[in-house]
Amino acid sequence: MPRLIGRILLLACVATAAPATGYELRPGRDRAAQQALDELNSWLGDTPAAEGWRKYLHLGNLKAQLAQGAKADANQVRGTLERLESGVQGLDRPQFARLRDRVAQWRATLEAPTLDKLPELVDRAKQEYRPADVKVLAADRTRVGKAAAALARFLGEGKRGRDWRAYLRWEALEAQLKPHAQPSVEQLDAVLAQLRADKVGLDLPQFTNLATALTDYLVVVRESQNPKAREEYETVLGKLSETLAAYSKEPSAERLKHLGVQLDWLGQRRQALPLIESITYQISRPNLHVVVAGKFLNDGLGRDIDETAPVRDTILGTRIVGTGRTRGDVSFRLIPNADVAMLEATLEGVNQSRNVGYNGPAIISSVGTTRLLATKWLTIDIDGIHGLPVTASADASTTITGIGSSKRGIADCLITRIASKRVPQQKNAAESVAEQHAEERLNVMFEERIGQELTRSNQQFRERFRNPLVRRGQLPHVFFSTSSDHLYVTALQASGRQLGAQTIAPEIVGAPEISLRLHQSLVNNVAGGTLAGQTVGQPELEKFAKDFFGEVPERLKPEPGKEAWSITFADEDPIIFKVADGGVSLTGRGKKYTSGNRSFPAMNFTVSYKLEAAGQGIKATRNGDIEILPPNFVQGGGKRLSLPQTTLRQLMTRRLNKIFESEIVKSDAIELKGEWKDAGPLEVTNLDSQSEWLCVGLQQVRHPAAAKSTLTTASR
Repeated sequence: MPRLIGRILLLACVATAAPATGYELRPGRDRAAQQALDELNSWLGDTPAAEGWRKYLHLGNLKAQLAQGAKADANQVRGTLERLESGVQGLDRPQFARLRDRVAQWRATLEAPTLDKLPELVDRAKQEYRPADVKVLAADRTRVGKAAAALARFLGEGKRGRDWRAYLRWEALEAQLKPHAQPSVEQLDAVLAQLRADKVGLDLPQFTNLATALTDYLVVVRESQNPKAREEYETVLGKLSETLAAYSKEPSAERLKHLGVQLDWLGQRRQALPLIESITYQISRPNLHVVVAGKFLNDGLGRDIDETAPVRDTILGTRIVGTGRTRGDVSFRLIPNADVAMLEATLEGVNQSRNVGYNGPAIISSVGTTRLLATKWLTIDIDGIHGLPVTASADASTTITGIGSSKRGIADCLITRIASKRVPQQKNAAESVAEQHAEERLNVMFEERIGQELTRSNQQFRERFRNPLVRRGQLPHVFFSTSSDHLYVTALQASGRQLGAQTIAPEIVGAPEISLRLHQSLVNNVAGGTLAGQTVGQPELEKFAKDFFGEVPERLKPEPGKEAWSITFADEDPIIFKVADGGVSLTGRGKKYTSGNRSFPAMNFTVSYKLEAAGQGIKATRNGDIEILPPNFVQGGGKRLSLPQTTLRQLMTRRLNKIFESEIVKSDAIELKGEWKDAGPLEVTNLDSQSEWLCVGLQQVRHPAAAKSTLTTASR
């Protein structure tokens, strides 16, 4: 199935998990409300009763407010919401309820407190401390117990279950879950460390559910054993108020980092969650937006069909044999859905066959035409692509071309005469049975074909991207949705003390088939969650290149005869990626390097590029030489590099110059491969790198003479 969808999932998955509370990922609550309004208007129709509902609910005014987007008047919106919540008979129907929920969510964003008002909310939160008392401890321990019981049932009592229990230190966990057991942070931490290891199998929900419950329980245990817990809570809130006030007057990266630490402290303890949501709504917005046009998806996924296959059937006691040829196409269209991405796959075609029927000695020759229609809905979320059951229909018609028998003489004449009378009488019934059989075959065929592709695509996606992120506790928080024209992916990459974008993504320029808007925080947060403290060498670099690009570019391949190398990244901010002034810069911070048997101390490197359109592609021009210096080293400050530092700098210069060439030009349109080749090359129509956002627009280069790929099969 759709490899591009896999790529979209990958783009979304270069993001770690968002905080439990925070910025709403749905791509525009106003758009979700607009969709619910459109659905309601369509359902209401044009009856007098419908007009009465529209007037009562002020739907015309709501439509006008929706057109203003973020500038809408919250008071005007509240007026419609109050009518929707009035309890008038009939408003409990799903169409009204959906609009009520969507408008309530949209109004909440319109009334969200501004940055300068947030310190007031912090002061109020001081009175909302949630102590880790006996009741809270018991409730969280019960959650862990239920998750552990579910995992135990999943593991079973066989050797596999015994091996997993030994690995997880199950006896220690069971002892800790007894009603009157004194919680041991050390023992619970040891079990959690096993659950959080990068081990195949730990990505299954039975394990991750236990890991999540145990993480929450450990926080409560630590708080219950801390006599200064409330005092620390109020101290953190005081610092948070000061940081917010300073940041609202003069934003800075350092203050933002402090806010992330303070919010993470509260979030881990599940304290002041509404406050965290209000703050992150303002300073941690989605940092990835991908929009794909439905027409592009159909061009890439759609296929013409031309298949020839034998006919084998039995209809009303007549054994049918022959050959059938099916010609048609498979097309895809987007289904509007504000909660998940949804597509409809449709197979539409005509089967023409030449058949011979045998019923006793009678032989009936015929030609048949069967019109086929099958549909299957697909949904897309962070777990992959899921299919709903196929719906199939067929409309068959036959023309008798000859009637005879296997006998000779008088018997042949008699059988032929009888068959000639019966065949027309049974024609309608035979066609009805033929339609039923054709529907059954079409249902199985379409279900199997798409099902196989779904299984392959989902397996690759989960094995290569999703499951490794789950095992590391880094699964992204991504939201998919569709309109009738576009598929939307919105992601907030921010885990723990990390924050997303502080600004809303720039508007899309033009009408590209694919739009990518990426904030610099996404790259920095991904690196922080996956590279901090990690050692990377040539094998890891090549694996990343294959996973992301499908191959290892020449500049990333090892140099023949050169010693193996490795870099151990810094524990904090291993990569610093910046987007500004029409270009990008990247700083790599390594705390240790090796080349062969030699080891070298910490060294940072910084490379920057100017980005511009070139032909149908992109040109990246490096700004001067790559800067390679030890941490905190100031050039011209009177301090000189040591001999090991000078040696490392020379080694890094040679290797980095190969990776980061002085000029990288891709002026041709992007050629698509495999099943996506029919969608045509993609040219860059917009490239913008300003104010922390990298924005790229891609458009199909359409060749009128190009034809769709055809699924052709023949059976002899």
